[in-house]
Amino acid sequence: VLFDTPTSAFTRPNTLRLDRNGALRLFSTEIQINIEQNAPFFVCLQHSKKLHPNFDFVLKAVLEAVPDAYIALLQGASKHLARWRKAKLDTSRLLFLPRAPRHAILALTA
Repeated sequence: VLFDTPTSAFTRPNTLRLDRNGALRLFSTEIQINIEQNAPFFVCLQHSKKLHPNFDFVLKAVLEAVPDAYIALLQGASKHLARWRKAKLDTSRLLFLPRAPRHAILALTA
């Protein structure tokens, strides 16, 4: 079966909140994510050692297909930035999630 549209809907979890400057705050940390409130927000919670170079084209395809989207990755994935820049990924739209309790990270998938 091939569906024409996604079979699930994403509701932004309450762990992301707008501050008075219009920036989204992640969890209760001092990390600010400066994206528009309704910008598409994808999350990839794979450990950095699982981000094989063959997966780079998927990240690039998502960013090209959804021009105003952001992809959140776990902090350890930032070690791949040089490789992603070489592959011409728009790394300004990659967000790196700080270490956080398991329940806070899982809340992003809710």
